[in-house]
Amino acid sequence: MGNCCLGCRSQELAKQIQSTVEEENEINFIQSDILLETAASDIFASLKELNGSKGNESSIDSFDLVLDKGTFDAICLAPEQPTATSPTAAEVAETNSDKTETEKHKRVDLEARKKYLRSVRDLMDAERSVFLITSCNWTEDELVSMFGSYGFDFFGRIKHRSFTFGGVKGSTVSSVAFKLKSL
Repeated sequence: MGNCCLGCRSQELAKQIQSTVEEENEINFIQSDILLETAASDIFASLKELNGSKGNESSIDSFDLVLDKGTFDAICLAPEQPTATSPTAAEVAETNSDKTETEKHKRVDLEARKKYLRSVRDLMDAERSVFLITSCNWTEDELVSMFGSYGFDFFGRIKHRSFTFGGVKGSTVSSVAFKLKSL
């Protein structure tokens, strides 16, 4: 596994577990970098290749259900990637000298969020697909607002147990379903 990402390690663990279980149906794992512009086409090409090797030439160009349980949360926590125009470490330190720790770490990678949303859209069929996201970092309203501005319509929710703290009712997780906006 070496210098592999967490997703790669998770996939390796799943393969090891699968190899210990006797099943009639084989599970195949396909890996793609969701932030690449070619993520969806890479996934569909891998599926076509896999199906072809099994004598099934049918083509898949979308999924009926796209699930996310933590990927968007992780992307949202990723720091902004340095660019040629990014401030130097000394400039950042000087700018941040009078800010709280939270304020210092607010420079998140908004471009990565856009890439993620584009890839999710590319995995979906405009008519039938549903995208279901579960987040522990965002409220339902925040998810609806963010995804709505990128061409997703609220479709439904999964209700989770709620609690009240300081007079405000909330939940530790939000699960929201979206469909693509009609053009």
